[in-house]
Amino acid sequence: MDISEFTKDPKYSFVYFDKNGEEVKEKQASSAYLRSAENSQNKMHYVKFFRGKMFDPHGIDANRANSNPSNESSFTGEYKKVGEESFNFYLSYLRTRQRNNLTWAERGYIDV
Repeated sequence: MDISEFTKDPKYSFVYFDKNGEEVKEKQASSAYLRSAENSQNKMHYVKFFRGKMFDPHGIDANRANSNPSNESSFTGEYKKVGEESFNFYLSYLRTRQRNNLTWAERGYIDV
């Protein structure tokens, strides 16, 4: 008897968002994404971080962070799990470019 008979790996669906807050198909072109399990209402929110802060795709590091698409590069940044409120502020920033939304997203992440 194997334990794999009793555990089921959930199938996840992903929604990726680019630097303008619009949906894209690939993770490499995204600044944020949602992950949800197939039979669950729970959603996990992820935002790209670069140099210890939320990545600003319209800021000074925008070209440098995307210069090398390989996963091994330290310049591509990393995705970290954030709360729903911070995620919504971040998406709002991507869509409107209002800097205060990025600030609120970062503050919300710090307060977690």
